[in-house]
Amino acid sequence: NFRPITCLPTIHKLLTSVIMTKIGVHVAENNILTVEENGCKKGSWGCKELLLIDSIITNQVSHVMRNISITWVHYNKVFDLVPHSWLIHILRMYKVNEKVIALLSTLMQMWRTRLHEVLVDNGTRPNLSASK
Repeated sequence: NFRPITCLPTIHKLLTSVIMTKIGVHVAENNILTVEENGCKKGSWGCKELLLIDSIITNQVSHVMRNISITWVHYNKVFDLVPHSWLIHILRMYKVNEKVIALLSTLMQMWRTRLHEVLVDNGTRPNLSASK
């Protein structure tokens, strides 16, 4: 006798895992991502791996007394800024399965952001357990 809302995180995790697996297989089979794009590859440490690579390179350059020019680019909340239409366009451009694209397109149309004002008295956290 679980309320549907209690199952939401599990269902969400399951669905996103299935979608990511499907897209991940497609990306791997078609060699879409370059070697440098480590952030979302399965088995990659993402940022930690890139920091380790940077450390090895800079230590090697210092050891052999060479000059090097390096640029780091930081993407802050990039997915919050990309229009849904562009995400769908990119998925089609890379020939991701149309059923996956249709599912994501439908889900994105239902995404909503709601903001609620929470008043805080004397610095204590209010009781947020009751949902509105």
